[in-house]
Amino acid sequence: MKILIVDDSKAMQQIVKRGLEKLGYDDLEIVLASNAQDALVISKNWKPKLILSDWHMPEMTGIELMHELGKSMLDIDVGFVTTESSPERIKEAKDAGALFVVNKPFDVKTLHDAVLPALQRTGVKDAELEIVEGESAHAEGEKVLILPKSESLQKAFKMLSVKEILVSDMAAAQPKQEWLPCVIGLFGFNNEKNIKVVVVFDLIASTILGSSFGNVDNTIIDTAVNDKVIPKSIIDGCERALYMISLIIGREGDNRDLSMISMSTVTSNIDKLGKLIGRKEVKRIDYDVSNNDYKNGRVIILCP
Repeated sequence: MKILIVDDSKAMQQIVKRGLEKLGYDDLEIVLASNAQDALVISKNWKPKLILSDWHMPEMTGIELMHELGKSMLDIDVGFVTTESSPERIKEAKDAGALFVVNKPFDVKTLHDAVLPALQRTGVKDAELEIVEGESAHAEGEKVLILPKSESLQKAFKMLSVKEILVSDMAAAQPKQEWLPCVIGLFGFNNEKNIKVVVVFDLIASTILGSSFGNVDNTIIDTAVNDKVIPKSIIDGCERALYMISLIIGREGDNRDLSMISMSTVTSNIDKLGKLIGRKEVKRIDYDVSNNDYKNGRVIILCP
């Protein structure tokens, strides 16, 4: 996981670097640059996944760096860590494609909340939660998707899990802040971008499922729950759990495979999540997921 930090203050470079190292990613690679010109050269050769840039730097600003990256056709996510706080500048950054703006000084949680969605996103860019209002997964003549019973879901998890997972039905509810961060999987048929199934793991379900498919230390699990930060080791397990779910969703008279369009985390936008799962005429089932250590995780499967 390659991240480039761009700041003309070496002290700030180290502060941001230490904050990123607390994310728990074993494969994190971090390179530092003291100016935007050097960052542009590094980006062309090294191709980081994410750039964290200051705004105000000599000779070339952070926003100018963004424009140069665009001119060079470099598909790299950019976020700002800056003292710049004016609404006009923040809007300028977002309009230019910046994923976030973190204001200095910041705490580690603020940095993690901003960075994690970018690092944990896979698949089609900007696909997360973008479902057009009124769009139906069941157009005329299209086969109906059959959502799994809780018993089927429990059997599927048992196939790969090294820990016992219990699954039962749960009453539907609107999202709550304590669900966050949550993991979202979007699925379509045969790699098409048209979303047919949405799967949501709340924080507890993400922790239970993400730690059940491998040897994840209990201290990592406890830290994820207490600090509300999902590390890469657990995210990898969540991806496997999402894949298992896609295999057991029935398709009446249809042999096409469901494939993942994107996987991402939602760390703060509870309203947008609520709008998604609260849509009318959406086929939805909520499941209670528990193990020996944690209870009442929530998995939601719905067909928008």
